[in-house]
This record gives sequence, C-alpha cells and structure tokens, in this order.
Amino acid sequence: MSVTIAGLTEAERIRAIDLAFEAWADGDRRGPLLSPLVWSESERHEWLAAERRIAIDIDREGIPV
Repeated sequence: MSVTIAGLTEAERIRAIDLAFEAWADGDRRGPLLSPLVWSESERHEWLAAERRIAIDIDREGIPV
C-alpha cells in the first residue's frame, strides 16, 4: 500500500505506519501485516525522477482514492 500526503510531516508518517500495525494487531493476526509506504508528494516526484522501480510501478498500477 502506498499513501501520498501533501505536506507530510514525520509525525504523520509514523502515525500512519502505527495505524496499519494496530489494525493488524487488533484483528486475528492471521492476515498479512500491512507495511504502507507513506511518502510526501515531493518524495514521490523525486523517486520517479530517479527512476526508482517501486515509484514507477505504483504510478503505473496504483489506484487513486
């Protein structure tokens, strides 16, 4: 899962990751542990400019919500 947040702070990044873990821990722990990629809009653009494979794949295959 990839989450792009405009103006992302480090506290927001940590909170998003913590929420994913809490959702898993509060469930039956049998499903997959989510490991979200939480990045700012500028980080996303930097990764695309650097031709990072994960950024390219997310940009091509991701579903905006």
